[in-house]
Amino acid sequence: MKITIDTKKEIATIILNGKFNIDHIDVFDDNLHAIIGQNPKAVAINLHDVEYIDSSALGSLIKGLNLCKKLNISFYLCDLKENINLVFKLSYLDKFFNIVATKDIPSKFE
Repeated sequence: MKITIDTKKEIATIILNGKFNIDHIDVFDDNLHAIIGQNPKAVAINLHDVEYIDSSALGSLIKGLNLCKKLNISFYLCDLKENINLVFKLSYLDKFFNIVATKDIPSKFE
């Protein structure tokens, strides 16, 4: 899995590409904690190019969401492919996460 970081104004975006599974949790967590340490107003996880996600990755996203909530940082999942979105719907995680299109995030902070 490839991870790219993009920070614009007060929004930090982690862009993931490939399979998001147990093999990549530590790298994802390290990047997320580094971004949170910069105290952004929002963290967005762009899943547009993620082709597979496992339960370990879901757990890592939940931990990130909870950490951001504690620090009053907004947390978004962005641009999910249909098969990834279905995983969130079937597990009812779509009720806990803010799932939006990337283009809709900046308007929330203007």
